Amino acid sequence: MLNGHMKETLLTVIVAVFLLTMAVYRWFDRNIILLADWLLRYLDVLVWPAVVLAVAMMFKSKIADLIGNSDWIFRLPWGEATARQRTGQQRTTPTTADTKEFKNELEELTKPIQKEYEEKYAQLIQVAGGRINELLNKISQQDILLQFERVYNVIFGGQIDTLRILSHEVPQPWFLIEDNYARHKQKNPALRTWDVSRYYSFMITSGLMEQVPNSDNYWRATEKGKAFLEYLRIMNYPTNKPL
Repeated sequence: MLNGHMKETLLTVIVAVFLLTMAVYRWFDRNIILLADWLLRYLDVLVWPAVVLAVAMMFKSKIADLIGNSDWIFRLPWGEATARQRTGQQRTTPTTADTKEFKNELEELTKPIQKEYEEKYAQLIQVAGGRINELLNKISQQDILLQFERVYNVIFGGQIDTLRILSHEVPQPWFLIEDNYARHKQKNPALRTWDVSRYYSFMITSGLMEQVPNSDNYWRATEKGKAFLEYLRIMNYPTNKPL
């Protein structure tokens, strides 16, 4: 039978264990997310070493054979030496003189039939060169036509009219281009905020018109601009576009 003192001690221990259990439970309840994060970080650190170790254990025999049969090359002052890991054999690579002699022997060996191969590859290069030139021509043509399509999608009708004027053999002075734009601007109120430089900047940057070198501000259509007008004719595209 337990006396009064022992009962009191036992009850105190039980209460202390209960309170400690509750405190631990509350701490875990409040910090469960933190603990989970720590655990995930710990596993993230260990996962790759574990994978490497597992792979090494699975293929340990093959890895051992690979390492054992590999050659290790050492650079020495007098040349290169190759040591074989498993057998312990050592051999020295040929000297520079031996290597040169070996190359000379190979050159002498190939000389009798080298001309035949040279002629064959020369023919292949010639055929390939012709095909490359043909391919370059097709690519450049398609690029030009694609640029003309892009220009037509954004060019204004008044710009096309000006390009026709500039395509004549006689270059036009800039003041006539300004007068032509002023008349065109009166018919199109949407251009009231546009000045002449802004209106024709697209044609200049697109390479459709240019200033005649060493002239007093005379302008003409470029070869690209003339080709663009011809493209519109061939494609039968309407030129009476807005603006």
